[in-house]
Amino acid sequence: MDTASEQFRSALTGEWKNLILEAGADFVYFTDISSLPEEATEGFDCAVLFGKALSREYLRAVRDGIKPKTKEIFNTERKMDALSEKLAAKLNEAGYKSVGKLKSGQLPHKTVALRAGLGFIGKNNLLVTPEYGCALMLGKVLTQAPFITSYEPPKLPQCGSCRVCTEACEPGALLGKEWSIRRRELSPIRPKYRYFRTLVRFLSCHTTVFLRQRNTRLHENLSILDASQF
Repeated sequence: MDTASEQFRSALTGEWKNLILEAGADFVYFTDISSLPEEATEGFDCAVLFGKALSREYLRAVRDGIKPKTKEIFNTERKMDALSEKLAAKLNEAGYKSVGKLKSGQLPHKTVALRAGLGFIGKNNLLVTPEYGCALMLGKVLTQAPFITSYEPPKLPQCGSCRVCTEACEPGALLGKEWSIRRRELSPIRPKYRYFRTLVRFLSCHTTVFLRQRNTRLHENLSILDASQF
């Protein structure tokens, strides 16, 4: 690839990264997904992954057992979904075929996040990141735009012997198993709960999302989480 083309791709990537951050995202990754099955990617090789962390105020309320004033998890999720559609439309207008929502529905955000190197899958079946724990909502756009992309081998689970999320899950939906990319049939969620998406997401987001923060920089910055509480 010649220097001029590489410079164009670099400038294009930087331009769209800034646009996404200005639209409210906290981070952006341009990820190579060409190694994933075509039926999942629908022929796209690049995924633009972005996300928004939940607020400190929200996490404090959850920690203290106070009902949050807003439905922040669901509101943030809707904002990221809307941003996906908006970005896909803008990229299409710029001449780059893009989609914000796949017809197949076979490419979860966390699958892309693993290949972006954002984190690992915990025993709560959620993405766990070094900086935000599980307290973030993701969005993505698949595109043919010639962005500069990167790929990271999926990180192995780092939960070890920790079972905080499993023990905190009142209905017992979590089995305490470590996720494995090679043995995907070993889901960390009990079979009877796997299709109750709203229930599992609610439990994970309001309980284990909070509990996972004690291993993140958020804990260091706020000093709001004390392992002795658990």
